Amino acid sequence: DPKEVLDELGVKRYCCRRMLLSHVELIDEVIKYKV
Repeated sequence: DPKEVLDELGVKRYCCRRMLLSHVELIDEVIKYKV
């Protein structure tokens, strides 16, 4: 659960959460194309 992970990391501010979550999604997208 992303919420629990972010809570454990101590990421309380929503701007930081949004940035981290979108960053992870972007990495997943990039990995698909790097073969």
